[in-house]
Amino acid sequence: MRGAKEVFCGALLCGALFAQGQTKNAPIPTQILSAKKVFISNVGPDAGVTATFKRLDQPKQPYDRFYAEMKTWDRYELVSSPSEADLVFEIGFSAPISDCDPKITTYAPQYKLSIVDVKTHFTL
Repeated sequence: MRGAKEVFCGALLCGALFAQGQTKNAPIPTQILSAKKVFISNVGPDAGVTATFKRLDQPKQPYDRFYAEMKTWDRYELVSSPSEADLVFEIGFSAPISDCDPKITTYAPQYKLSIVDVKTHFTL
């Protein structure tokens, strides 16, 4: 599984760089680019993988890993309350079935990230 920072940074920054060179792309919301403080909210894993993380004795692993990666990135100051934040990052995790044949079922683990503007309560 890729690190959360790699996934988030890659999607956000590559999109931003690509958008600067092309007028066909939708703009990145200014709130994402100008935010200084972020609260990370743990939506949690979906029901299909919750039992797996509990068996591993790491029920908060996706959240903990994402939080640690965001902290090392040092792009945003991570705060302990949504009221202190410019944005709320809602992190979730799922592992939907990607292929199913008679012998083996394959899953596609993935993070889900929603970015919410604290002032407007809109998902960016």
